[in-house]
Amino acid sequence: MKKIFSIALTAVLLTSLNSCKKDSPEGPNDLGGETNIELTQVGNVSSAYMKFGSMNLPSGEMTVTSNDNGIVTYHMFVDLTGSPDSAMLAGVIPDSYKDADGNVSTEFTFKITSEGVQDIFKRDRPWTIVKYDDEVGTTYPFTTDNGTELVRTITEKTGQDDWPMGFMYIKTSKVEQLLPPTDKTAEKITFRANHKFGLVYIELQLKNGGGTASIDIVPWFLL
Repeated sequence: MKKIFSIALTAVLLTSLNSCKKDSPEGPNDLGGETNIELTQVGNVSSAYMKFGSMNLPSGEMTVTSNDNGIVTYHMFVDLTGSPDSAMLAGVIPDSYKDADGNVSTEFTFKITSEGVQDIFKRDRPWTIVKYDDEVGTTYPFTTDNGTELVRTITEKTGQDDWPMGFMYIKTSKVEQLLPPTDKTAEKITFRANHKFGLVYIELQLKNGGGTASIDIVPWFLL
């Protein structure tokens, strides 16, 4: 249990991957599209339902606090006071992610448009997670400053409403990324994204048979 919550939280805080070189603006990491979309209106809230294997962890709320031409900042809050494991969870979460009451309170940034989603730490360092119109086999490569080649690949796109989200089923693109062998925690990240609801699922496949840590994201505007 010591690392359960911090591993699941890491699945959301993907913007820590910030040591990447800028790709050509005409390459796979160029993302156009409309930036004034319903999903990313300031004040919109999404629920984040976290699991470690089959174990449910405290759910969080992701609130859009700004949208600057598609550069969307979320504030994430997780109330730990109601969890029976609150003391343990508070002990494994870095102080930089917590507020004065010990709850998770942190921010992260994506670029989100009508065409797709990127994680982004700075405006000149985006990495595409998905472009909704791209087909199976499409890749989104990146080279880190130390020369490590990283690639995200669309591996599934059924065109069917077969992914559960809340009370409905939606179409998704599945994107997978293998992590470098030097990563001590996980070996693969899997994303699910929908053209209207953006990122709806993130999963870490842990190393050494450690199972998975995952987050389902449900935007409230669809309710």
